[in-house]
This record gives sequence, C-alpha cells and structure tokens, in this order.
Amino acid sequence: MSSSVKDYEIDALIGRNEAKHIAVYHAVRNSDKENVALKTHISDYPIREDLANLDHEYHILKKIDNPNIVHAYELIHEKNRSYLVLEFVDGLPLKAFIQEKKKIDLDSFYKIAIQMTRILENLHAQRIVHKDFNPMNIIINPKTLGIVITDFSLSSELQSELASNVLEGTLAYISPEQTGKMNRAIDFRSDFYSLGISFYEMLTGVLPFSSYDPAELIYCHLTKPPPPIDNIPPLLKALINKLMSKSAEDRYVSAKGIREDLMRLERNEQDFELGQSDVKNTLLISQKLYGREALIQQFLLHFETFLNEEESELLLVKGPSGIGKSVLIQEIQKPLASTKGIFLKGKYDILQKDVPFFGFVQVIKELIQYLLTQKKSQSNQRGFAKKYWLHGRSYRKLCS
Repeated sequence: MSSSVKDYEIDALIGRNEAKHIAVYHAVRNSDKENVALKTHISDYPIREDLANLDHEYHILKKIDNPNIVHAYELIHEKNRSYLVLEFVDGLPLKAFIQEKKKIDLDSFYKIAIQMTRILENLHAQRIVHKDFNPMNIIINPKTLGIVITDFSLSSELQSELASNVLEGTLAYISPEQTGKMNRAIDFRSDFYSLGISFYEMLTGVLPFSSYDPAELIYCHLTKPPPPIDNIPPLLKALINKLMSKSAEDRYVSAKGIREDLMRLERNEQDFELGQSDVKNTLLISQKLYGREALIQQFLLHFETFLNEEESELLLVKGPSGIGKSVLIQEIQKPLASTKGIFLKGKYDILQKDVPFFGFVQVIKELIQYLLTQKKSQSNQRGFAKKYWLHGRSYRKLCS
C-alpha cells in the first residue's frame, strides 16, 4: 500500500482486524496538518463485499451527528482500494482500558455506562442498530473517561432484520438472535444484549462466556446464564441480567429506560423497580409463537427419543400453504441447539417446482458450507447421520 493517499500522508498502523479484512492507519492531512485515521482493506485486491462494507459505513456515519460517534470526512477510491477517512480519536480501546484496570470501579463504571446508553439512545432514535457494540469499538480517554463509538461496518438502518447466513459481529458479544440459531429477527434490543456483556466485563474484568470454540460460544449465548457478579448492588446485577436475557422480549425496550435506571443507581437509590422509565419509542410486535406448545413438545420428545436410539427417524408435518409449518420448525431450532448439533434447512419453493429435490439440494449445500469452515479434527470427530425432518414444503436435517 502507498504511504500517501490523495491529500494524506500515512505514517503508522493503528490496528488490524483480520476477521473483517480491515486495517486502520494514522495519517496527516497535508492541507491543514490535521490528524486523521484511514480505514482500508488488508488485501491489495479486496473483494466486492469488503468494498461495499466501507461504502456502507461511510453513508451510515454521514447521517449521524453526535460528538460521541466518530466523524467520517470522506471516502476515497484509489486504484483497487477504498479509504474511509475518519476523525482521529486520541485514546485507547475500552477493552484495553479494562485489561489495564483489571476491573472498573463503580463510580467510573456509572460515568462510562451512562454515556454508552445515551449514545445508543441517540442511534436508535435515528433507526440505526449498531450490531457490533462492544469495548473493542469504543475509544476512551483515560483521563476524562469520555468515549467515542467507532466501527459501523455492520450497522443497519432497518428497524428489524433476519439474521444473515454469515455470522456477523464479534462472537463474544453477539446476541442470541444474531447467531441465526433462533426464530427471532434482529432489532435494537440486540445492542442491549451486547451492552449487558460489556457492562459485565467492565465490572469483572472478564467475559461471561469465553471459549476458543465458536460453537461453544454460540451455545453459551443461547442457553447458559452468566456467572453471578459479586460485590455490586443487587439492582445493578439485576439490570445486567435483564440486558443479557436470552429472549429479546425480556430485555429493556429503550436505551432511555436503561439510562434512567443507571442514573438512579449512581445516586445510590436501591429501592425501586427496574424499567419504570422504559417506554417503547416504536411499535414492537412479539415474535413469540403462541398456541403451538403441545406440538413443540412433541417435536422435542421425538428428538430426545432419537438421541437415545441408533435407528433413523422420519417426522412429517403436513398442512396447507401458509398455515405456519416453517415457523413451527424454526421455533424448535433454539432448544435443539442446546445439543450442540447442526441445524440445516432447505425449503421447497412453489416457484422452483421444476428443480428436482430442491429442498434436499439446499440442505446439502448448507452442510458442505458448514464442513468447509470446520477444522479437520472436528469433522472427523463429529458423527453425521441419521435423522430427517420433513414438513410440507420444508426440509430439515439434524446431525448429532
């Protein structure tokens, strides 16, 4: 990469993110000697998706006017690369600050946490979901404890969206619905789950869930409660547990509600009910499935039986189009994930009737994509088989 780009002289590498194929450099603008940060691709020949991510981040940042969110100056396209020119923020990542302090004292915690919720309140009011809100994307001034939020490459302007087939976000902080392993859309409450994990780490110095195995981390986010935090006020503990609820419906519904509760705790109030100021600022339609409890239990009973037997089993769910067969099958995805199995899906599309075995082909493709992401040792240890779950137009295969 060249040491100069347009009107900017690059003089130092600030950091790299291999997972996102991104590097950030310190640079100086020649026209006024202003310090800036240049965000660009690690590869000299980035793929189309990486180019689109920088373009997306630039357009998101240009719509935000908040002194606690990094400002974007311009997006430069030069040869094969793109360069996002950002405000240079003097400080260090909150993650490094936590590691340096081991854990943050309560007074400092409240000062930082209230800023974090105020920023999320502003973002959500503009219908923007960050989707990767964590201490690695927060720059803090160690002296003033002022913070600035960075990295909006995954952010969305949609009020809600379905999880992508590609796992997006920092896995240690990702919400259960972002894993794609449960029948829930992603909305601003996903940021609240990541906020809860950030609060936990700030107060303890460690993450609630830690593993080198991505499947294990996803399993923890879906099913395991966080270890309890000692030596903090009971209401603060309850607030963090509420933020880290596995179901989005059990979390706060507004950043304002979180901020108001934190401010009362900062004033040493301990005798009040959490969420009194938690007022919805948008219409939230519950994604819970009602009236299908008996069928779900029947599915799970068959699955438990299958785990204890060696023979294969075929389970059919029939009914006219639009009756809710797909939603019913998707609803059992989360409890099945607790077995650490693989949930693969394929759907027979009425517009693809001319394609033989269309649903099976989708499942086989998804299985191959999964196997290609696994280490050789993991693939050899995993016993594939055995069960096929079919329902009307949809097909599911479960692997133990």
